[in-house]
Amino acid sequence: MSNLKPLFLRAAIRFCLSGALALGHAVSAHAAADDPFSVPCSRSPTISDHSYAPLVIEVGDYLYLPDIPTGTMGALVGRIHKTNPQLTQLAIIFKEATTWDDFPDVAVGAWLSASGGLRSIVVPNSQDVRFPNLPYSSKTTLNRLSADYIINGMQIASIAQFTQQTSNSLGQFVRGPGTQVQDQTARKMVADAFLNQSPMTFGAHMFYSSIMLGDRGQQLSDWWLNGNFSNMGLCGYSSQFIYRTTVTPTASRTLTLSPISGTISVSNGKMLVSVPPVCRITDGNMECPISANSTATMDNISFIVPPSQQSDVWFKTAGGQKLSKVSATALGTTKLVVTSSLLDSLLGDAEAKPLGETIGAIVQSTGGTAVDMRVSFFEDTELKRLTFGVAIDERDPAAMGKYSGSIGQDAEIVVPLTIRQYGASKATKVSVDVLAPSVQTADGPRCKFVDKSGATVVAVPSIVRFYDGTGLDDRPDNCAGTVYDVATLRWRETLGGAFAYEGALDMDLRFPLDPKQLATDTSGAPWFGTVSASGEVRVRADWL
Repeated sequence: MSNLKPLFLRAAIRFCLSGALALGHAVSAHAAADDPFSVPCSRSPTISDHSYAPLVIEVGDYLYLPDIPTGTMGALVGRIHKTNPQLTQLAIIFKEATTWDDFPDVAVGAWLSASGGLRSIVVPNSQDVRFPNLPYSSKTTLNRLSADYIINGMQIASIAQFTQQTSNSLGQFVRGPGTQVQDQTARKMVADAFLNQSPMTFGAHMFYSSIMLGDRGQQLSDWWLNGNFSNMGLCGYSSQFIYRTTVTPTASRTLTLSPISGTISVSNGKMLVSVPPVCRITDGNMECPISANSTATMDNISFIVPPSQQSDVWFKTAGGQKLSKVSATALGTTKLVVTSSLLDSLLGDAEAKPLGETIGAIVQSTGGTAVDMRVSFFEDTELKRLTFGVAIDERDPAAMGKYSGSIGQDAEIVVPLTIRQYGASKATKVSVDVLAPSVQTADGPRCKFVDKSGATVVAVPSIVRFYDGTGLDDRPDNCAGTVYDVATLRWRETLGGAFAYEGALDMDLRFPLDPKQLATDTSGAPWFGTVSASGEVRVRADWL
């Protein structure tokens, strides 16, 4: 079933005016907790303090933190869902405290301080599930401690590799101490801080021993938990390191993209049938414009198609040039092209599946280090396999379902439509009907047009016209709810395309504007002004 909802107007000029007061997100004062895991050891810890303003790419419900900016030596990376912490994926990379931090098998407390709140960012081993596309995703980065290891009300961790070096698909290396943000309350605190553009501080207090053997992280954690800070315990056998990174979101570092939403339909013949409304099918591929908005200059930001997809995904410039990398400032004149073969392979044997983040770009600032967290251009987009289908479309898409006419100036209002069917064979039955308000008159039912106040009702006749290839087939409709079977009419057929059979049939919904018939309203009184009506044109196809 496919429905089109046109708005039928006789004579109308409409203006939509709105006023809005834009209120920015509140900015709150913030003081970072220096160290909620401090211990009474005589030796001072080695401290690494770091602060920066992150690059943020906003796409629909997500905020992406795609790279480590040049000169920062650490960053918060990943993606933030504005309202659902379960969909947030983050990792904090701290600036190293020495020229080469390499401290395996440690005990560590890691926290977030934001808007006056304090929260551990690690979870017990039974809840520790890593995101594979972020740093610290290997088994050696998991917390090995249970929920019993609580210090000052917060979970601590024993981690085999708190410092890790990973490479991205661009050949760059991401290195530093850190972990993924696993606690959901902490993720929600991060989202709130970004939406309010208020600073937050991530911290870690780490204990490492170079002289102990065996499971050092476990032993250090046990001493810590039991309060053994003697020379024969935590203070005597370990070195302390404190890492702190303050993240301050700003509007000047935010680029907003309008997400592409809708349905992508692929035939059994691996050909595109339909794409989201803003996109087009060009040369068999999906081609979508990219809408970007920024309050700051983004010349130093690049969007890069992942190397593994560059044969099936590319950027197309206004001049038709095919690129795998474009600057953020060029996005507005650039289109994203995706091949039908890639979309078909992503769908696989499924009848339907969400596109998710399978198509996106790696984002990198000049001199920065990107992470392989793709920034997706799509949101709420579904991939769908079509085997049989029917559709009804406007022949003038720019009208967007709105048509008008004036009595005495226009002979009629015409809503031009095209019905399409496709499948392994021609449909046995194709039914069309007009669903719209009607009013009873001495001559039978007519379409009901009403003014804005509802006081004036005008009865307008209507006709459905089908172009059967040899002539015109006019049928009175008058919004009476009549169902028309048009399967036997002559369709424009296409063979050997995306489907074994494709057919198209043009149809008009016509409203004659005869001044004599429309001079009075349903009460018999002369009228003047604007009346309107709305409704649906529905089509259904059956294969029997």
